[in-house]
Amino acid sequence: MVYYILLITAAVLYSLSFYFNRNVEKQCSNGIDTAILFSLVTWLEAFVILFAVMRGHLTVTPFSVICAFVHATFLIMFSFLNLKAFAVADLAKYSMFTMLGGMLVPFVFGIAFFGDDITAGKIICCLLVSAALYIESIGGKINKKAIFYLMAVFLVNGSFGVISTIHQNSELSHADTLSYMAIQSAWVICFGCFWMIKKRLSKNKQPIVKNKKAYANMLFYGIVNGSAELILLFAIKHVQPSVQYPIITGGVIIFSTLISMIIGENKNLKNLIPVGITFIGLLFLL
Repeated sequence: MVYYILLITAAVLYSLSFYFNRNVEKQCSNGIDTAILFSLVTWLEAFVILFAVMRGHLTVTPFSVICAFVHATFLIMFSFLNLKAFAVADLAKYSMFTMLGGMLVPFVFGIAFFGDDITAGKIICCLLVSAALYIESIGGKINKKAIFYLMAVFLVNGSFGVISTIHQNSELSHADTLSYMAIQSAWVICFGCFWMIKKRLSKNKQPIVKNKKAYANMLFYGIVNGSAELILLFAIKHVQPSVQYPIITGGVIIFSTLISMIIGENKNLKNLIPVGITFIGLLFLL
């Protein structure tokens, strides 16, 4: 039961991270430089906190280094794909494909390769959450050119759960959860520093940050998003992927809508329809 409470907590944290992410987008120039700087600041923060918590005792194994490298590479790739997808598709369709990928790819992987059991509750939950995401995206436009990038975002976002599941449940010698996340952070920092050095040496001197408050939002994002990521790494050892990721996706739908209404951004009661559908789906799962 405690791990389900942790997953709900992670869903709340992810929902809060969207708020800080949106603020960063408003306070920075729109481009890949912003995405890389955002990743660099947030993961540098995560590394410093993790290193302090572990008091410098970092466990490193070849398998963990490889998994962390793949995960970090997908994170950077995700930043590029986000820009491409936003250029040809609206936010509603982007959000639907991203969240569906984060739920369905680990769901199918867990059943196909990790022996997760197939139950009516899991299937009904996924169908209802998918329906809720579709309802939220109704009215958005889609370009034929967007299909490629949306499917790429779908697969890459889903790959994060797959990589985490493989690492955390592998019989090969692997680092503990805190060390693994620190190694992953180190790879992102390396990529980010390389990009920033390359930018500084280039002729393009256009400032990335338009408002210094962006750094505060990046740090807040790093705290809530990093905490959520850490919870998932701990929970995946005890909760099947086909259960964990539908809970996260469904929880984000519910809590992000409620947070939006609480802070006065959206008071349209019709938005509670997807929330209700998602809640029913989670009841079937649990």
